Amino acid sequence: MMSNVIEFKTRSELLSDWLKEVINQNGLLEQDVKSALLVWEKKEKDGTSTCMHARFNCDIDNFEWFKRCIEEQCFRNKVAEYLRENISDFLQYIN
Repeated sequence: MMSNVIEFKTRSELLSDWLKEVINQNGLLEQDVKSALLVWEKKEKDGTSTCMHARFNCDIDNFEWFKRCIEEQCFRNKVAEYLRENISDFLQYIN
């Protein structure tokens, strides 16, 4: 009987796999991508975090547009989370 071996991946390997998956699943290399923004958190040795970003063909107007899109998605995620956690309160009004 063979034991199950769980493959361990470093954070850099997980990040690399995730980036490849995002690119492949969305067909980014085959699309005519106008601009792109990548945002990530960098942990310092003292425990503080810094928000880092990289831009592709992204001027300040485009950068602000991405900001508004992220804010809208954050709002949608908050509403969805609230509804998931409180759906029973709403169901009693429907019945």
